[in-house]
Amino acid sequence: MLNKIKTIVKEIIQSPKISQDSIALMWLKDFFPEKYFALTSSSLRPHSLMNWINDIIINKRTSVVEFGSGISTLVLSNLIAHENLDINFVSIDESREWIKVLDSYLSIEQKSKVKFIHAPLTECNFSLKNSKWYDSSILEKAIGHIRFDSVLIDGPIAFRKDIMLSRYPAFEFMQKRFQKEYIIFLDDTNRDGEKEIMKICQRRFGYKFLTINDSFCYAQTSNNYNFIF
Repeated sequence: MLNKIKTIVKEIIQSPKISQDSIALMWLKDFFPEKYFALTSSSLRPHSLMNWINDIIINKRTSVVEFGSGISTLVLSNLIAHENLDINFVSIDESREWIKVLDSYLSIEQKSKVKFIHAPLTECNFSLKNSKWYDSSILEKAIGHIRFDSVLIDGPIAFRKDIMLSRYPAFEFMQKRFQKEYIIFLDDTNRDGEKEIMKICQRRFGYKFLTINDSFCYAQTSNNYNFIF
């Protein structure tokens, strides 16, 4: 039994995924909420989160939008407040209740650093296979003329076969809302739906997606400083 335990511990220590996430958590811990926040299998991996943050800081992103709110929202808003960064941060989610939960974790200063947009899922002209997406009329009104140089796509939910392509509309919607140079991060790229989305975007927009880890990829329009951890 002791030898079996030693073997398991050794496998954990030697696992790149475990090591990456452990180091990322240690590095980002000061920007996590002070009270307990539940991380689940749907949460952005710490390693993915750190790479997203790395790019924002190293490549001096000025306007960030995320589709799908969560731990990323809390960490980035805290970082912006703590470091007094001049970053326009927009977070989009379909659940008003979830936005309220996240907002309850933010300090008064942090609340001023992120703009939540509640946009229920509805029919969308950009959709593939009739999947629903965030109400674009709400997004257009709330976003206005803002142009973004960093995009994180981690929503809406897309874990079932019938909605596996539900994150594609973000790429279409953003085409007229980018700055000259920009980067796009896509989460859950280990799934068939996201793999298909990347293939479609490569054909349609010429994006070349690069792998950060087994579930997180990115495409960018120019060569910037290396941010990969």
